[in-house]
Amino acid sequence: MAWHWQGEPAGWLAFVDYAGAAGWLAFELALTRQLAATLLLNGAVFVLNRLCAGSKQYAVHHSAWHVISALKCVLVAQTCRG
Repeated sequence: MAWHWQGEPAGWLAFVDYAGAAGWLAFELALTRQLAATLLLNGAVFVLNRLCAGSKQYAVHHSAWHVISALKCVLVAQTCRG
């Protein structure tokens, strides 16, 4: 949220944001029973994120990306070892 509030700067907040995403991916990979599907879903979410960056309707597309990313998290959580 701070990254968005600050206008999405390329500095340390961007690093923290993407480091958090990398940590989340590592966490998902450590717990999932569906490694290939988890990698594929995370890759798709990453590509969608990069596509949103150049969108003329960034606010709409990036908001939709957040919903898709959250759905990905739910799908991956359903494959986790319990």
